[in-house]
Amino acid sequence: MGAMILLSALAGCAGATRSAGRLDPSVAILDTMAVAEFDTSGESAVLNVAKLETLVPEATQLEAWYREALQALWNDDLVLAESRAAAIDAVLNNTPPDPSPLATIYYQSLAARLDRLQDLVLEERTLRSYLAKMDSLSVIGPDGAVDSTAMVHLLERPRGPKPSSPRHDLALVENPLTERWVRFFTGDGRRYMDLWLTRLPRYDELIYGILDEYDLPHDLIYLAMIESGLSMYAHSSANAVGPWQFIASTGKIYDLKIDWWVDERRHLEKSTRAAASHLSDLYESFGSWPLAFAAYNCGSRRVERAIRKHGTRDFWRLASLPSQTRNYVPKFMAALYVAQNPARYGFALTEQAPYAYDIVTVEDATDLRLVAEASNSALDVVADLNPHLKRWCTPPGERYDIKVPSGVGAACAENLAQVPAEDRITWRRHQVRRGDTLSELAKHYGTSAQAIRDANKLGAKSALHPGNHVIVPVVSTAEPGPLAALAIADAAKHAEKSVAASTGKSYRVRKGDTLSSIARRHKVSVKQIMNWNRKRSTRIHVGERLRVRAHGVSE
Repeated sequence: MGAMILLSALAGCAGATRSAGRLDPSVAILDTMAVAEFDTSGESAVLNVAKLETLVPEATQLEAWYREALQALWNDDLVLAESRAAAIDAVLNNTPPDPSPLATIYYQSLAARLDRLQDLVLEERTLRSYLAKMDSLSVIGPDGAVDSTAMVHLLERPRGPKPSSPRHDLALVENPLTERWVRFFTGDGRRYMDLWLTRLPRYDELIYGILDEYDLPHDLIYLAMIESGLSMYAHSSANAVGPWQFIASTGKIYDLKIDWWVDERRHLEKSTRAAASHLSDLYESFGSWPLAFAAYNCGSRRVERAIRKHGTRDFWRLASLPSQTRNYVPKFMAALYVAQNPARYGFALTEQAPYAYDIVTVEDATDLRLVAEASNSALDVVADLNPHLKRWCTPPGERYDIKVPSGVGAACAENLAQVPAEDRITWRRHQVRRGDTLSELAKHYGTSAQAIRDANKLGAKSALHPGNHVIVPVVSTAEPGPLAALAIADAAKHAEKSVAASTGKSYRVRKGDTLSSIARRHKVSVKQIMNWNRKRSTRIHVGERLRVRAHGVSE
């Protein structure tokens, strides 16, 4: 099992493609110098190795520990791997800054390799925990197959009363930090708490039900409250998204789909299940809710490093954690104090209709306007029920479950089945290749060049540039019907806005523009524009629309 995970990262660990047994440290030192663009050939290499071994006498031992850790991970010996990684980490943490550039480069290289090694160990532990849970389920037969009857019984088992165990004891702490956050939520930050408490009754029963499935305390709902204010559209400066504020990499680990069409971090049920699974894993790893919350905020490795550095598992004594994390746990506890007794702090809870909906399964890339018409609902209502849909339709190439207002699901499905062909429209997203033309794209996708032009707001003389994307509306008739025409118009509006995020604006490239001149005009850097537009080079084309940051808005 360790071999499976290790193979995927060997390329990222310096020298790991060689034998993982005892190795002359000069080989790893040469790797370090090669990365740093030192001359690693002939006499220069020998001199540099000798110089580094003089500057860093512990390099031989550090490299030996590193190789032993890799070999231990390969052999599924996580205890030895963690022991060697901890030894390296202790040396790095206790080594004062070295004025020598060569020594500094070596330590930076070793720290980067250590980070990757610790990531592998953590992934392996998570995988083992997951497999152990799977093996413990009665629904898994001796042959590894799932017993469908046992699965039904497992899913239908009645929920008992809230368990009383250490797992359900959040151990609230009153201290100056917690009290400060209570004062904030009842003072300057009162408007935030008031808004959050207003949203709470709409979502609480659904979230409680999922937390019950994972045997987690109901009070974890307040983690989503301080993360996002229970907003599906919350988006942080670190690109964390949704009610539970997942970054993309963590979301994908917990099976959340994130692409151009969909972002399931905004799907309340799926993101809550992902958060419950993640929090459960963190609690299993640390055995403490404050430590689990800290790891949820800043990552497991930072918390583990702080524990090793301070020699304690008491969250309140881990002074080396980031400031945001040190405030995160007392902020959660303060929110819990206030939310458990809102009347004491002068908050009045309002009645809210529970979050309820029907599910309708639609075909390939179905337009939301069509769903709204079929369910006799406003387009905004359907969009609000499906915040995870980033575009104006469901994802192409698959059947998809879409939410509609409660009570109208059956009628919506029946109405969708009766939609005439000219109003049925599906969508594709095409990356332009060299030589592509609108007429060729129209022929390939079975649509019209004019429909593609309209959906992308392309003029009669607009050129297609390789690497750019165009939206292709696919209608089965020569002329789109009225609903399909409205959908194409909506797509055109979206195409114009999609380049510029809600926190910025867009700019259309003119003749004579360069990326540098555009950056100076908008008081940003070339690198920022390249990052916002995912460009790998500074080449731009006349008519191309670029995302630029509006003045005074942070990215």
